Amino acid sequence: MTLQTTANDRSYFNGSFTAPGLPVFRRTVTGHHEDGLGHFLVSDLGDHRVVRKSADSSYEAAQTVMYGTFEMPVNINGVDDLDAIREGYKAGHHLSNGTFATMLDFSPGAETPFHRGESIDYNVVIEGEFELVLDSGEVTRMKRGDVNVQRATMHKWVNVSGGGKEPGRLFNVLVDVKPLVVNGNVVQGASEGYPGRYGVGVERVTDSNAASKM
Repeated sequence: MTLQTTANDRSYFNGSFTAPGLPVFRRTVTGHHEDGLGHFLVSDLGDHRVVRKSADSSYEAAQTVMYGTFEMPVNINGVDDLDAIREGYKAGHHLSNGTFATMLDFSPGAETPFHRGESIDYNVVIEGEFELVLDSGEVTRMKRGDVNVQRATMHKWVNVSGGGKEPGRLFNVLVDVKPLVVNGNVVQGASEGYPGRYGVGVERVTDSNAASKM
């Protein structure tokens, strides 16, 4: 589906799940029952659907949390880890001593502010094309299937899918890291456009049609 629109065209609002013009995805989580065998514990569209947007609303990304952890190694006895992520999302984008896996659906032409996470980020382009821009001015274009490992560098994402007229999708996993020291100085998470330690200002939304899309 081609959407003849841009990020500044307010007829396109990236606040539903899945975002208009992108295929519906599904999350499955496995575990064990009393029989000692593997079973699917979860099959859904993911948790914690939120819209992240810039102050002028020109950047919109619908985020869905796939999973998260709060310790290493992770205790997966029982389902406490599944319950914990539902509460842990309140901590924001960064999970201390943990991991954070999300799917991000970007509006056409969306350009994030520069930001740096106190984490290693494994980024995979699922749909569309993105430019990954570093504060040094270096830029790379990532296409569907491309992978980036972000090692706590200041960066921003630009959705250039379909010449900036189509939505795009990233999957990322954030892994907590020890403090980064560059030239003798500790580098902290930062952003030019997001409030908070790392994360974006969050507006929670609920997609009432999510179940019907499965």
